[in-house]
Amino acid sequence: MRAVRITLWGGVGVALAGFLWLSLWHDRGPSGGSSSQDVATSFRPTFNLTDHRSNAVTVQSYQGKWLLVFFGFTNCPDICPTTLADLARVMERLGPDAGLVKPLLVSIDPERDRVETMAEYVSVFHPTIVGLTGTEAQIAEAARSRQAVLAGPAVHERVALKSNGQKKS
Repeated sequence: MRAVRITLWGGVGVALAGFLWLSLWHDRGPSGGSSSQDVATSFRPTFNLTDHRSNAVTVQSYQGKWLLVFFGFTNCPDICPTTLADLARVMERLGPDAGLVKPLLVSIDPERDRVETMAEYVSVFHPTIVGLTGTEAQIAEAARSRQAVLAGPAVHERVALKSNGQKKS
């Protein structure tokens, strides 16, 4: 468990370092032909999902915010709650700058992670964390836009059921 914690904190450190680097790079502009606006846009995911308050949201809903996008699910026993707890600590440590950041948990298990479930789950960690859910197609599109590979028990279970021709329950 200690190794997992160290790895997760390392991941948070890398994410923060990337955030700071992008923030500075965005302010100064890259040294190539692209504008800082082009660079900022290229790092933004695209999605059309529902937040934990039943609002339809897109990336434009968070205009002007740095997005910390995390793909997970509410039945995840270890990594998801630990990562969200770490994100909550990061948001606390950002102090007034936390208003510039919006952490998003995108569910990879839309069958179980309904709006109400997401609302209850994210409220445990930090008030700024937003839970997002949608259809399998919407979530797959959001993942593709970030070049994320969806993996986990819920995803593997659905894939196995579909490939065996069995009906989902």
